Amino acid sequence: MKTEWFLHSFRIPLLALSLAAAIISSSAEEVIYCARMHSTSTSIWDPPFWWISAGGSAYSTATVKSTAAGTPTGRDGSYVHTASSLSPGEGFGLVCTACSAAPDSVYQVEVTQPSSNVATDTIFGVCSTNCAVGGLSGGAGSATNTTAFQAANSVNKWGFVCWLTNTAGVPNPEIEFHYVSGGTASLRHFADCVRFTLVPASSVPSPVQIGGLAGTALQYTGGSGTRFVLLRCASLFDWQRVATNFVTPGSFSIPAVGTEPAAFYAVASE
Repeated sequence: MKTEWFLHSFRIPLLALSLAAAIISSSAEEVIYCARMHSTSTSIWDPPFWWISAGGSAYSTATVKSTAAGTPTGRDGSYVHTASSLSPGEGFGLVCTACSAAPDSVYQVEVTQPSSNVATDTIFGVCSTNCAVGGLSGGAGSATNTTAFQAANSVNKWGFVCWLTNTAGVPNPEIEFHYVSGGTASLRHFADCVRFTLVPASSVPSPVQIGGLAGTALQYTGGSGTRFVLLRCASLFDWQRVATNFVTPGSFSIPAVGTEPAAFYAVASE
């Protein structure tokens, strides 16, 4: 791992250092789950999925299913809801029971839907009770939202949602999708398959350079690796992972100066 540090309160770069449902498809690097393998219940879905009601009406069962690569042909179908009649906060969640429990393991999360009158403008909020979430598309202006469930992004193909980063003590990554807005007339939203793909660290990362702070954006350039991690600590000990990016150059959002106690920030390439 290659790291560059930054003391937020004084905005001074310090230094760069070299630091050493039923599972449908599973391998060391990829796991695919299906929301409806054989379930006929509208309230109890196939594990490890669950319906989040948020006071809304239940999804219906559907026989249509995505044809995206890797999705199982033997499943009965999917779950469907008229998008415009979803209750705010309604949606579904699941646990990746076959994912690694190792701290700092990073998974790319994707969803797919069948081609059957899918809504073109749905926005879903994404959260996790036990992992850090990064890389969201920010639909409707919120950094916690995704546009992955819009027809153009996930019909019969895998639509990128986010990256999940395991924290210490987490047995398995958990993720939830909550309806925010979108949907017109009878256009629909589907819960079909979700894919988790492990993003391994590079064996030969090179250090990044912190370029400065523009508002609350900590900017970095250069370096190489498969992922770039924002680290934070108060005294150069006990560094905590805050967020993960997968491109360079890039930036991380940090609290505005004066809104929190002084802290050191580091950007590490892995």
